[in-house]
Amino acid sequence: ALPPHNRIDFFHFLAIFIIAQILGFLSNVPGGIGVFDLIFLTLLGGAYSSDKIIGALLVYRIAYFFIPLLVAFTIFTIYHLFIRKDNTKITEMKKIIFSHFPYFLNIIIAISGIFLIFSGFFPLLNLENSRFILVIIGIILLFLTFFAKKRELKINTVNNFNSPTEDSVKDNSLRNCISLSSTTDAYLALLGDKEIIFDDSKNSFIMFGKSGHSFVAMGDPIGDEKTFGSCIWKFYNHCKTNKKETVFYEINKNYLNYYLDVGLSFLKIGEFAQVHLENFTLDGSDAKPLRHAFNRVEKEGYAFEVIPVEKVPEILDDLESISNEWLQDKNAKEKGFSLGKFTKEYLLNFPVGVIKKDNKILAFGNLLETSNKEEISLDLMRYRNDAVHGTMDYFFICVMNYGKENGFKKFNLGMAPLAGIEDNTASFWNKIERAIFSHGEHFYNFKGLRSFKDKFNPQWEPRYIAYSGPFNLPNILKDVTLLISGGIRGLISKK
Repeated sequence: ALPPHNRIDFFHFLAIFIIAQILGFLSNVPGGIGVFDLIFLTLLGGAYSSDKIIGALLVYRIAYFFIPLLVAFTIFTIYHLFIRKDNTKITEMKKIIFSHFPYFLNIIIAISGIFLIFSGFFPLLNLENSRFILVIIGIILLFLTFFAKKRELKINTVNNFNSPTEDSVKDNSLRNCISLSSTTDAYLALLGDKEIIFDDSKNSFIMFGKSGHSFVAMGDPIGDEKTFGSCIWKFYNHCKTNKKETVFYEINKNYLNYYLDVGLSFLKIGEFAQVHLENFTLDGSDAKPLRHAFNRVEKEGYAFEVIPVEKVPEILDDLESISNEWLQDKNAKEKGFSLGKFTKEYLLNFPVGVIKKDNKILAFGNLLETSNKEEISLDLMRYRNDAVHGTMDYFFICVMNYGKENGFKKFNLGMAPLAGIEDNTASFWNKIERAIFSHGEHFYNFKGLRSFKDKFNPQWEPRYIAYSGPFNLPNILKDVTLLISGGIRGLISKK
């Protein structure tokens, strides 16, 4: 930005620039504002007028600070509003960028090397005494390009060989742990939107997401209960190593002692509903509302059917059409993390329950079943706009009957957020939760969700969040909320 001057060459300017940068840094003033500028005004004052120096400094500030800040803010906004909701796209973008980066680097090094070699023979830089050095540097850079290319090919060959093997071992360990689990929440690990950390024996794992300054584990560890303690400690140390807060979301009371050993704090966040299937029936006066709802939908010609996992590919297109219609009608977006979401890869892991009329699928939901028959649950449940009122009740009843007939002990009805917080609680944060549950219907149907699940006569259990940094709870709750809502857009949407 400064005009040429016969008394100031590049190295003279560079020396002044380095001095100004160092003194600006030592001053601890943000960006060295004032100090950096004063050095230039003082040391260049003999060659340039003050207005030219100040003008050049303004151009420098705009180019070096304000333009990058604007670009970064724009990218940050686009990422959080439009891109972050699809972790698959982000992963693919990273793979593309980083896989091609060595090629771009090689090209830049090669061009630089060629330029420096020729600049030694043709005084383009007017550095008469540096020709030999420039030639040597250029040759070294070219040799580096060949070396980097060779090393890249070698690394890629090794990685291409190792990656399928490592992925296969990890997938086998993951599915082995899921098969040992007594809860259907274990299958959320197959969504692909969370990272996995195994205990040293690989007999249990913790699935977690990253949000802000927190690593948020989804639920308790999955797998062999004997290794849960060591798995929790491993995750806690992993968080400490990465200087992140440790958070466990939706944990139950059975393993609170493990979290206490680590030194975490607790907060009740709601209640979890389970129906004991051996006691589930549509007979009797207490079940009259459910029986009426079931009979009314069945009279419309609706029927329930379970599609085995091997035949799910045949109906995937129909399921996708129903899912898209449901999301559009509800003005909703896919959430993920603590809930299932529609991807074909995810659905191919499960049998699918469908509601049909005249052989047309009107509603579907994938069935999650533990290997030990301890629990069954209905994951995604989506239906067409023309499905009759009461289809949801009918679907739940059908799956519960199916689970009972096939020997499952419990049906997982999931969470009722902020439910079950006592009126006379002494906790400040529980008081806030209670107020949100009572008056927050504009943002989320807290009471309606609790009432819907209550009509199936479930047993309710408390669910907690365990967290490190007790004085940082507001930021932790913000990180968790953004993660489970699918980002800022999901947070501001009622759905």
